[in-house]
Parts: sequence; structure tokens; C-alpha cells
Amino acid sequence: MRRALFLAACLLWVGASAAEAKSIAETRASAKEGDLVTVEGRITDVRTGSGSRQIVTLEDDSDRVLIRVPEYLLRELNEGRDPQVGNRVRVTGKWGHAYLDEGVWGLQAEHAERLPD
Repeated sequence: MRRALFLAACLLWVGASAAEAKSIAETRASAKEGDLVTVEGRITDVRTGSGSRQIVTLEDDSDRVLIRVPEYLLRELNEGRDPQVGNRVRVTGKWGHAYLDEGVWGLQAEHAERLPD
């Protein structure tokens, strides 16, 4: 019972944070390593990352950020196809450094949804 209540509380907290997208510039200025953050923007570049991940550049009116997108999210968003340049999306995930590059900050996507153009 306790476990179910804890899980429900966690899901409510994640849902609340996912609804409150911040600008990319604000996220860059205030987020700390490991923070769960949500941003919205338009995909401007897609590259292949390590393993079965895609690296997406997401831009809004304030800045841009790199997002690592695991394969399971690709299946959910695009029926398994690569993300498409020009699509608007909202992404929630952990803020951190790019692998092996302490100077590059980005997001490890945990949830993503396509937004209307």
C-alpha cells in the first residue's frame, strides 16, 4: 500500500513538472546536474548518437539544446522513425553533461510528445 501511494505521488510530481515547460535559456541558466526539466521547441537537427540513440537539436526563441532520445521514445513519437526536422515537441528529462564532454549541457529525454505546428 505504501509503495502504491509513493508511486502515485511520484507520478503526480512528474506530471506537474512536465506541464511547466521553461524556455531553453532559462533552463540553461537555472538547471543543475540531474534536475528533471521540461522544454519545448522545434527540432532543427538530427544526428545519430551512441547505441540506439538519436541526438536532436531543439530550439526555441531563446536558445538551443542537445537532446539524447532513446529508441523507445522514437517508437512512441514517430512509429520508430527518426525525429523530423521542423517538428515541434515538448521533452522532459534529466539535465546533465554530454558524455565525455563536460562543456556541453543537454537533456536525456525520458518523456516526449509532439506538439501541433
